Amino acid sequence: MPPFLSKSSKIKLKVFAWYQVIGGILGLLITIWLIAHLEQLNGLALLIILFTTGVYGLSIYCRRLLLISKYLTGLRLSYINQVIQIQQFAMLGYAFW
Repeated sequence: MPPFLSKSSKIKLKVFAWYQVIGGILGLLITIWLIAHLEQLNGLALLIILFTTGVYGLSIYCRRLLLISKYLTGLRLSYINQVIQIQQFAMLGYAFW
């Protein structure tokens, strides 16, 4: 790991990395559950499912980057991922304040 990070920063990044992967896996499991309970799958539903699957996959990828010490790239992608997920909450009628 780079010498410019303190030990507590490295621990925080590892915790954040595991937060990313847990969130990604839970999101994928919820998506699979929703697909199983759909009565019909139309084009819009498929597009939404593919988009959310991509967002959760990005979350897992960010975790990988953080654990292999590519901190700058991992944190940048994590930031983009969080912004996208906040927008998803706002679109579903929930807001993050």
